[in-house]
Amino acid sequence: MKKYLHQPFFITSLLSISILFLVLANYAFGWTTPSQNPPGGNLSAPINTGSSNQAKTGYLSVGTSTIPSFPLDVAGVLRIGRYSSAPSGSNGALYYNTATNKFQGYQDGSWSDLGGGGSLWTLTGSDIYYTSGNVGIGTTTPGATLDIVAPASSGAGNELRICKNGTCCPIWKDCDGDGKTFGNGDCDESCNTCYVGSTTGLTFADGKDQDCNGTVDEFVSPPNTQTCSSFSHPSNLEACQAACDANLGSGYTAAVGSLMTSPPGDPTSTCFGYSWNSSAFSGPGSGFPTYEYCHCLLSRYY
Repeated sequence: MKKYLHQPFFITSLLSISILFLVLANYAFGWTTPSQNPPGGNLSAPINTGSSNQAKTGYLSVGTSTIPSFPLDVAGVLRIGRYSSAPSGSNGALYYNTATNKFQGYQDGSWSDLGGGGSLWTLTGSDIYYTSGNVGIGTTTPGATLDIVAPASSGAGNELRICKNGTCCPIWKDCDGDGKTFGNGDCDESCNTCYVGSTTGLTFADGKDQDCNGTVDEFVSPPNTQTCSSFSHPSNLEACQAACDANLGSGYTAAVGSLMTSPPGDPTSTCFGYSWNSSAFSGPGSGFPTYEYCHCLLSRYY
């Protein structure tokens, strides 16, 4: 036996047999017979750098060798599409708007900004509202629908102020000197005649609501403000208006009517001690009979 161990032929044959054995063993233990005849059962192509569309049925990890727990598991910062205007989309899509610097999501058929979580406020158009409790500013325990508490060390600007016509005034302060505040009937602290129930009108429009009824510069003719002009027998309504302006000043609205010899039934509708009836001929440019007189009504803006 020792004689054969030293023979080259013996050594070569032994190595060949060993290699053949290893090959056969690898075939027997490492090969699984295909379940289908070719080309059935082919494996999907791996994801590559090609430009064609690719799909993967399993989960995918990016930036880590850890087995993914989600369809796409990214270990690091994920950057999504960036557009300056909304692209086409479908429900569930996301992108970053570079014009508004906000993330947007496509939900319920349209794009909308993604917020930082749920909100107690309800959005309706451009308005928001909250109906489930009180709102506190400067306090964690609001005791009223809107409870504002300024810190003890607060100064000017740390209170609730209402701004109107260029004037900002705290709700507790009488800024226009009319003896009223926003809390007790004042509707405009830039105007000392603008409060609920005010009867002080102006002969000119000032862009304000004098009586706080919600109508700015409401033009009215209050009772007991009519004046008779000595100018009689006007040729038209324009001439009557000119007479009112010349004799009484601005703020009067001209009308024309006839004088009745009977005692006045309404003391607020008299001229020279006689009752005054409005003329049917009151249109601009209309001529009037000689018995007509000018009637000047003092009108005010409220």
